[in-house]
Amino acid sequence: MGLPDRLKKKKNSPDFSGITQAEAQGMLEKGELELLYLVDPRFGGSEKMDNCLYVPAGTAAVKEHFDDVVEQLLIEGKVKGYDCRPSYKNGSVVPCSIVMRVTDRNKKEVLHELIEIW
Repeated sequence: MGLPDRLKKKKNSPDFSGITQAEAQGMLEKGELELLYLVDPRFGGSEKMDNCLYVPAGTAAVKEHFDDVVEQLLIEGKVKGYDCRPSYKNGSVVPCSIVMRVTDRNKKEVLHELIEIW
């Protein structure tokens, strides 16, 4: 399985430029994309589509690992704030990157992660 040729850049890097909601839904059904929770439900995020992003298959596991680390820091009382922001380009509904930041009680950054998607 893999991405259609029109979604591949020269170095096998996908190009999701201009992907519409309908196209993303079709790619989701084919297993080329998956849904990723912007804010995981275990942290109070909604399970509705307004909290979901379309991302290439495998991307959600990367964020899930980050969220596992955040959960442990929360249990230990080392963090207070969590921010997750997608960036988009070229009119696509698939984000080109996701930046995640975790802060302590004083709003000092404790953890930072960037997922580059395309």
